[in-house]
Amino acid sequence: MSRASRSVHLAVALCYLPWAVSAQEHDPRLQDHFIQGVKQTSAKLQSVSFRVRYVSTLTDTASGKADIREYEVGIRGKNGLQSGVKKGIGFVQARNDEYAFLIHRSTHEAAASLQFLERVGVDPSIDTKIAAVQQEPRTIALFAYHLWTEPLARVIESERFEIKRVYAVPSVDHDFVCVEFNYGIDDALQKIHDRFTDGYLICDPTRQWSLIEYGCTHHNLNDDHIGTLKTVLEHGDAIGEIPVATRITQTMASQVNDYTAESVIRVEVIGRELPEEELYLSHYGLPEPNFGRSWFGTWGWYLIGGVGCIFVGVSIARRRKTGRMHSRVERTTIQ
Repeated sequence: MSRASRSVHLAVALCYLPWAVSAQEHDPRLQDHFIQGVKQTSAKLQSVSFRVRYVSTLTDTASGKADIREYEVGIRGKNGLQSGVKKGIGFVQARNDEYAFLIHRSTHEAAASLQFLERVGVDPSIDTKIAAVQQEPRTIALFAYHLWTEPLARVIESERFEIKRVYAVPSVDHDFVCVEFNYGIDDALQKIHDRFTDGYLICDPTRQWSLIEYGCTHHNLNDDHIGTLKTVLEHGDAIGEIPVATRITQTMASQVNDYTAESVIRVEVIGRELPEEELYLSHYGLPEPNFGRSWFGTWGWYLIGGVGCIFVGVSIARRRKTGRMHSRVERTTIQ
């Protein structure tokens, strides 16, 4: 089926969103099928490997300007990397089975300089922070299986995820599945206290339960801000059985004032495999670390906060600057 035909069929299906199917009854068996399908797909994602280039464009009524950013992301099972240029400085941030690192280089010919290095699997608090940093770019590559920046499989297992109703959404050639929900996030580390009410997600059970749309009313309990969020995904290429979202449109509209924002992310698959060697320092001309050395050995040890400032701090600063970008949701759209 052509992309144009899929768009028409999807438009027909979206006529059956929650506000148009209030008489649709909850289907417990379909709910079980949905949960099981998402878990099975999540297991498959642990062995997927590929690389994408993405361009994100953020516009909002506060600045009136478009913020455009371009990076590359690679996924190899649970590990991966992100690379690009910030303020004229090239960077590679990666994690492998042994350690996570961040390097800078002014040009491709210039020697890489180590900015951050930490062993994984030793300190749970460090592992948590590394995972949080890695999750941002990972979401881009696997957007079809994330609810905002949270893996869908992890969300549905959360005690804070309340399924209100599950039902089939008729389409031309097969049914989609709609799940209505409420959800909450309380993350003391990142100072996030969010509630998502009147939420819905629509997924395609014939394409590994990939998401095609989701939305909600978002409540930021830190400042009592309320907004309406919506994400629409268009799928193009696929890596094996796994569809890749090649265009993601996210919108946010405040219910408190006239502030609105839209993010459009275009994703292109540029490699159908991420070589494992690219996840190690030796690939960039640096020696592999000897973690048996002391604190004052050859390697300098840096706090994970250095990485966080680069990949997460951008959004925090923006939210403080505008006073309106309030949720975990927007962090992905502006990376």
